[in-house]
Amino acid sequence: EPHAMMALSMLKDYDNYTFTHSVNVSVLALAVGRACNLTEEQLKTLGLGGLLHDLGKLRIDVDIITKPGRLTDAEFDAIKEHPGFGAEIIKEMEGVTPEVMQIVLGHHLRYDRSGYPSKAVDNIASPLVEMAAIADGYDAMTTLRSYQRPFTPRRAIARLKEISGSSLHPEFVIHFVESLGPYPVGSLVRLDNNEIGLVTKVDTQNTSLVDIKIIFDAAGALLEEPNRIQLRPNQPRSIIAEVDPQTKGIDVTDFFDLDS
Repeated sequence: EPHAMMALSMLKDYDNYTFTHSVNVSVLALAVGRACNLTEEQLKTLGLGGLLHDLGKLRIDVDIITKPGRLTDAEFDAIKEHPGFGAEIIKEMEGVTPEVMQIVLGHHLRYDRSGYPSKAVDNIASPLVEMAAIADGYDAMTTLRSYQRPFTPRRAIARLKEISGSSLHPEFVIHFVESLGPYPVGSLVRLDNNEIGLVTKVDTQNTSLVDIKIIFDAAGALLEEPNRIQLRPNQPRSIIAEVDPQTKGIDVTDFFDLDS
């Protein structure tokens, strides 16, 4: 979709966080969609909707978007215009389906339709909107912002469950959470031998099959060279707990960057 790629380029020039968030939401939305057994065509639509969901922020003052502190009521009112602005931009793009427009317009409406823009409630019918909303929420929760400490993946999952049925579609949340496994990719975990590692891969067909990059040895020392292991049932090592990366003074994304 050349128009979509151009739009993403504009987002990157506008605000790098919004660009990165849009890519993350697209990837996560595909994970939700696969967990819900969507067709390939539906996945294509969902992924594109995820990429473009925040496009309307291009029409918002970037100083509001990047403000490090709490927004004023007037600033939040301005932010709430972005779904409608995004839908207006999408209308001008050739080949973008109505379902993509629904994702852009409706990703903040919430499952109980208490979100915004309220005037769009009657125009949102696609289940893909609900899936994109789950992806949007999960990424927002797990991303470090200047005004917000990120949730760990397990805490984010717990929060998704808490708001399912009100903000999020309960059935879709269940499917997504089950596909992630008890320790999703990005989780920092402690093993039963006291080593600490980063979950880098979870088999979606069997979530007990987990790949881990060991970062701290059993004495708590940071390893110069992370050690990669595969946890399998009936093997000596197993996960016993999640670890908050901030307590170890690390950013887990630094260790993903080391992957080839």
